[in-house]
Amino acid sequence: MEQSFPKRPFRTHGGAHVPHHKNTAHTETRVMPPPDEITLPMTQHIGAPCVPCVKKGDHVYVGTKVADSDAYVSVPIHSSVSGTVKEIKKVIMPGGQAVDAVIITSDGLMEHDPAVCPRRRSKRSSSWPMRRALRVSSVSAAQAFRRT
Repeated sequence: MEQSFPKRPFRTHGGAHVPHHKNTAHTETRVMPPPDEITLPMTQHIGAPCVPCVKKGDHVYVGTKVADSDAYVSVPIHSSVSGTVKEIKKVIMPGGQAVDAVIITSDGLMEHDPAVCPRRRSKRSSSWPMRRALRVSSVSAAQAFRRT
């Protein structure tokens, strides 16, 4: 007797019915400590890969730009920890591509970059300064860059 895969192995009408368990609903919220080391791949989206603008041994803060690109579809990459750039090397992404990555060893202090500060509010009607601020802050939504 020949076995074959059924045409409709699972009923999917209405989606998956997963049991509703909130096992952590009554637990206290905890602040996670910063990681000892982070790896920032230079390709994080469908856009152009970024080029590192830091080098081995540089000190970075939270919010320091570590990579950028001049390509049309790209967003700068910023550090999420304060610490020292350990190295820049190739890493393998989950999809199998080999990309450059900046590896940062955290100092655990989570100091914010003094150069990063809120923009002053402008009364100009032009949206160009806002677009520039969004680009610098790594907001990558297509609507943020739409010309009106």
